[in-house]
Amino acid sequence: MCFDADKYFLYHFFPSFLLRTIHTIQSANASASWPTAEARISSTTIKREGHKYGVDYSPKIKYNFIADGGYYTGTKISYKTSYASSRKANAESIIQKYAKGTVHQVSYDPNDPSICTLEPGRSFKVYLPILLYGSWSL
Repeated sequence: MCFDADKYFLYHFFPSFLLRTIHTIQSANASASWPTAEARISSTTIKREGHKYGVDYSPKIKYNFIADGGYYTGTKISYKTSYASSRKANAESIIQKYAKGTVHQVSYDPNDPSICTLEPGRSFKVYLPILLYGSWSL
C-alpha cells in the first residue's frame, strides 16, 4: 500500500487547523462587542521571513493596557488579517499607524483580558481556511 500524503494532510492535519480557524472566527465575531481600554504601544518591529517563494514582512506590535484592575500585554493587531506581505512598505505603514508610544483603543475579552486586539471584528479572510478545506475535500 502506498502512502497518500494528500489524504494524510486532509484527514490528520487539516481538521485541527480547521478547529483553530473556527475558534478564530468566534473570537473575531465576539471582539466587535468586547469592552475597550486605552493601550500604549510599547514596541514595534518588522519581522522578515524568507520562504521558497520569496520574503514576507510582518509588523509586530506590542502594547500594554489596564483592564479590570490588571496589567496586560497584547500583540494581536487584528483578527481580520495577518498583515504579512511581500512588500515591506505594507508592514511599515502598520508600524507608522501604531508607532511606539502612541495610545490606541484595545478591545479585550471580558472573561480573559489577555485575549485582546487593536482592530476588533472580522473580515472575509478569516473564512478562507474553511472554504479551502471545503473545496479540497470535494
